[in-house]
Amino acid sequence: MQGLRTVPFEHSAVIAYVIEGDSVFIVNVFYGDRDFEALMRGDNPS
Repeated sequence: MQGLRTVPFEHSAVIAYVIEGDSVFIVNVFYGDRDFEALMRGDNPS
């Protein structure tokens, strides 16, 4: 996804978002030690 950004949140989550104009869109919130990059690509991480 073009323009995807991530930010850690409270040591246990990662928020994935995009900015379009004056708006911020939350794409997903990943909890724990998940491989969010693989999940966003559609991979099946183990």
